[in-house]
Amino acid sequence: MNVKLPSGLWAILGVVTISFGSSAPAHASPSYPDVLRAELSLASAPPCAICHQDGRVGLGTVTTSFGRALIARGLHAGDEAALKAALAAMTRDRVDSDGDGVTDLDALRAGRDPNGAGGVSLTGPDLTYGCGGATVASSSSVPERVGLSAIALLWARRRRSTSRLPAPRPGRAPCD
Repeated sequence: MNVKLPSGLWAILGVVTISFGSSAPAHASPSYPDVLRAELSLASAPPCAICHQDGRVGLGTVTTSFGRALIARGLHAGDEAALKAALAAMTRDRVDSDGDGVTDLDALRAGRDPNGAGGVSLTGPDLTYGCGGATVASSSSVPERVGLSAIALLWARRRRSTSRLPAPRPGRAPCD
């Protein structure tokens, strides 16, 4: 079966297919702040910046002392059980990343940044989405941007092609 589509549509479908097919695997762990809140009995979920540089999440962005301490105890992306095990190991090891005499987990329970003075605020408003109120840091992904660009291109191309239609001749209905 041969499908006849306009050549521009084939190009757009190709770009969208390539962008989704070649996108990097997701390494996000959007549930981690809520798991920390539940496991440590915190009043609110901590910000992503307690583990990620400037709160920007993604592969290779765990740069804080607290985040590296979790990784050293077996944490990896997308595995809540590994996070719980790493927290248990931090309790056992009495990890104090900033050397202030207060363990990292006790600092979190007290509403303080376990990475030290001048760190992130743990009392700011939570960013949530959806009905369950899971805490996330929002960012636009490359496939999302490519898809929106493809839609915009298709819309612009359609507008341009409809503006080239000949005007109806005077005295005749356009459908005659």
